[in-house]
Amino acid sequence: MLTTLRTSRIPLIAAAAAAVLILLLTLTGCSSSADKYAGTYKGSSGRTTLLLSSDGTAAYTQGHPGTYRSDDTATTKWELKDGVITVKKNDVLDYDIVAKVDPNSTSLLFQAPGTRWTDEIYTKVATS
Repeated sequence: MLTTLRTSRIPLIAAAAAAVLILLLTLTGCSSSADKYAGTYKGSSGRTTLLLSSDGTAAYTQGHPGTYRSDDTATTKWELKDGVITVKKNDVLDYDIVAKVDPNSTSLLFQAPGTRWTDEIYTKVATS
């Protein structure tokens, strides 16, 4: 009888082990190449900051040094697709900005052709 119980548990144990393995592989797969670009970036103008979070949210801040005007900050979404990061239109920027990624660089050149955006280099200063 003891042998029968052990034998009947083997398929159950194997199924449980397989489920754990699949779960681990799935969670490992959740880490995407976009995670590499998550972090805080400072703009070359010295007035802007861009925070790209690994969950696909972004925060864009534009300062106004030398004035009494408070900083403009907006939250939005961002995505990495086909080697291009797109930060979506938001309350501060009424257009998308895009940057081609270079896996060997910690800087991103954001552009928005056909808009009043001035191309700006953003350098990663912290990882989120």
